[in-house]
Amino acid sequence: MEGKKIFNTKLCATNEEVKKHALDYSMFTWSPQKHIKTIAVQTADGCYYWDYQGKKYFDLCSQLTCVNIGHGNQKVHAAIQRQMENVSFVKPKFTTDVRGAAAEMIIRNFAPANMRKVLFSLGGAESNEYAVRMAQTATGRQKIFSQYNSYHGSTYGAANLTGEAGRNVGVYPAAGYVHFFGPACKDQFQGFFRNDEEESAFFLKMLEEQLICEGPQTVAAIFLEVITGGNGAIVSPKSYVQGVRALCDKYGILMVIDEVLTGFGRTGKPFAIQHYDVEPDMITFAKGVTSAYLPLGGVILSESLSAYYDEVGVPIGCTYNSHPMSCAAALANMEILLEDDLIQKCKERGELLEQGLEKLVQEHTCLKERRGIALLQGVKMQDQFCTRKMLTKIFKLFAESGYPTNGNQGLILFAPPFIVTEKEIEGILAVADQIFTKMDEYIDE
Repeated sequence: MEGKKIFNTKLCATNEEVKKHALDYSMFTWSPQKHIKTIAVQTADGCYYWDYQGKKYFDLCSQLTCVNIGHGNQKVHAAIQRQMENVSFVKPKFTTDVRGAAAEMIIRNFAPANMRKVLFSLGGAESNEYAVRMAQTATGRQKIFSQYNSYHGSTYGAANLTGEAGRNVGVYPAAGYVHFFGPACKDQFQGFFRNDEEESAFFLKMLEEQLICEGPQTVAAIFLEVITGGNGAIVSPKSYVQGVRALCDKYGILMVIDEVLTGFGRTGKPFAIQHYDVEPDMITFAKGVTSAYLPLGGVILSESLSAYYDEVGVPIGCTYNSHPMSCAAALANMEILLEDDLIQKCKERGELLEQGLEKLVQEHTCLKERRGIALLQGVKMQDQFCTRKMLTKIFKLFAESGYPTNGNQGLILFAPPFIVTEKEIEGILAVADQIFTKMDEYIDE
């Protein structure tokens, strides 16, 4: 190879070397590359991770609300290694024992009673892309409804499905995607409603009017996050979700619930929709199915949709769907969730975290309200703290304290792994108390 030098890749030893190496040769998402603020992670275990200088961090947001069972679980490691020794990959038209076992585990132990089959993908955005295509094929209709202030992924179709203005900048609109106002837009309608019933009635009336204007016979599916994540940790009223199901039934529209963030226990139940006594037609998932040990996502289909696709070709083909390594990780992860009763522990620890955050809201003038459920909690800052400058300052304080977290639109998210202890929750609340005390000083400025 004349004229071209061959270099051996050198692994880095310090935080700055690791960061520089990554920035020199790779790209990061959602930010200009010159303004990236990152943490170089060398090791992780349980609820903690360490950088290359040995600084310890508590994983306050389970990375991207996905490492549900914590880091370094040896059972998952062993399952991945065992699968690698057997077979690391086969094409999706072939199959392995872990594919069927993981799908059966989801259907029998996690999914609502009306669900029958699973189509695996490799992540959340891809799962939502799959669900769009399957809904359009099954109904013969093209339009897809989703809420404003929703987040469904950043691939082309999922970005069109997303209703958050800040996340789909630069995405050219695709035909057939229609957004509507709903409970995810709580902040825009603050003070409009006296109770959940008024809120539900208002948003359901708006949704039905919009369906009629668009032509319900043209609408294939309504996508819904019944509980949002970083976009507000907003819990939809039960009557609203049940009302959407009724509208779908009335007009022959499929109800698709996006549980990419909430699925596999994050809300204290296997799926968030199970808080609502509603059976959807499809559920999309990712993150918690493997606790992010390996990428995996999918779509869970109802009995009737599964029967439809017994006779009609599934309109999707991707190289890595049903990847055996990922299915092995998912199976081990789900076994841990059940054997260690982690979903119940998520509920119990979440109640402690909720009580503590409610107390902080009462004590700190910089805070407006607490939101969320189980170990998906957030506090909403007062309006003057919702600027990019102020939020950057708050997130920096959390990171410097050893508790980096995520959030958006004035929300600070608290979503630790399910294995978090009572003592660790006390530590979370103590750090948050200190940071919000500093923020209180800005109120009168």
